[in-house]
Amino acid sequence: MFEKNNRVYRFTKTSSLKDAESEIDVCGAASRAGLFPMKGMPEYFEDTRILKITMENMDGDLAKLKSMSGTDMRELRNAVITLVEQFNNLGFCHGDLDNGNNIMYKDLGDNKYRLYLIDFTRSTKRNNSCRNLDFTKSMSYFKQVTRPNKIINKKFIVGNARRFSPIKNVGTPTSNPGTPRMLMF
Repeated sequence: MFEKNNRVYRFTKTSSLKDAESEIDVCGAASRAGLFPMKGMPEYFEDTRILKITMENMDGDLAKLKSMSGTDMRELRNAVITLVEQFNNLGFCHGDLDNGNNIMYKDLGDNKYRLYLIDFTRSTKRNNSCRNLDFTKSMSYFKQVTRPNKIINKKFIVGNARRFSPIKNVGTPTSNPGTPRMLMF
């Protein structure tokens, strides 16, 4: 990942155009639902099979949020459950939620934090075991839940449906090597 101008650029080496399109489909659905902080169109460089996704810069991941003084783990856990449920209801399984680094937050001030999912490289279409897999992985992060001595009233908000508008194809493929291809979702 690379950060510049309050945006984060994530570069992924895909094994094929189909894999890039699959990840873009998931990013688009999650972005339209307000669960992924994508900015602009993803770009795919056919000659190197690199997928570039631009996101809003976040303030930290689940580990950082969990370690903050006064965080009520039950409330945070319930917000993560809601986030994962909403993502699964889009028809996808994340598949990489076991260490908490793919659940990010944005500090909104006044002890309010908005939660998002990132990194859909391992995401697949939803199947019967998907929900259990995502919940087992995300909840394993909360196995040692401890109550802080003093709970500060923090509010956790899942995604932001009005923030990220639906993205449409704004470019066309080009035959010029090294020129990014704008992919539809």
